[in-house]
Amino acid sequence: MEIQPKPKLPKFTIIDDFPWPSVYTPDILRSALNYEPCSDDVFINSYPKCGTTWMQNICLELMYGKTPTAGGQEMLWLSPMLDYSGSEEVKKLPRPRLIKTHFRYNQMNFGAAHKIVFVVRNPKDCLVSYYYHHKAFKHYDWEDGDFDQFYDLFMHRANKELGYGDYFDFHESWLPHMNDDNVLTLIYEEMLVDLPAAVKAVAAFLGGAAQERADDPATFNEIVKRCTLKEMKGDDSRYFPTEILTGTVPFIRKGVAKDWVNHLNNEQSKEIDEIFERRFGGTKLYDAWAPIMANDK
Repeated sequence: MEIQPKPKLPKFTIIDDFPWPSVYTPDILRSALNYEPCSDDVFINSYPKCGTTWMQNICLELMYGKTPTAGGQEMLWLSPMLDYSGSEEVKKLPRPRLIKTHFRYNQMNFGAAHKIVFVVRNPKDCLVSYYYHHKAFKHYDWEDGDFDQFYDLFMHRANKELGYGDYFDFHESWLPHMNDDNVLTLIYEEMLVDLPAAVKAVAAFLGGAAQERADDPATFNEIVKRCTLKEMKGDDSRYFPTEILTGTVPFIRKGVAKDWVNHLNNEQSKEIDEIFERRFGGTKLYDAWAPIMANDK
């Protein structure tokens, strides 16, 4: 019998027995994991493709009164990703710093952080968005990747072969801390329904200049307008240098809830339901997402 070649996976790298995106290096990643938060650091954290960039845009507007622009002022310079940049690069930024991470709670010293804005998104839509994310960036070398293959990777082999590991393990690590005094948890799907309420909640949590900007009606309305996903779409060079993108899939693709119905079959959908209910039944996450995840295509 002819042996079939093993399907090609998106590129990744193993550092200290954990899978990361292939562009990460051991020294920089370890420095990031050992970063000691400053007294005024603001972190934005989520599993990949759960609203991190959206929240960065909101916080940049509230904290500094600016949004990313093309031509060398991309978001990654204004609000760096600690995971990729490492602690030394982050320390070069003026304070207060706005720092992005995708780390699990127990992977770095989040308990010492000043403030953390934590964003969550249901697993079905996250899976779909993460699939397209792998097609959008050159370093994954997976522009023609297959969805069913990615589903298997996301659901069954993530902790060995997918950058940032398992979605469910990530959220399980954060679940006991979602209501900590230094954590504001926002649900992606609720932000879609009422963005002004989300912006107000972030401003109140951040305080200071953020609250002052939100208290001015004209400024607040402009911030909300510039932070709609519709406004953020269309020019990915605001977020990343174009040379690292494939150009075939936009970085901000749809930004909607329940796009999963266009990708998951019934068997796949039910498997996610079973795992989600087993691990998160009775929690805030289950209550928020049960209607969105309902298998009623």
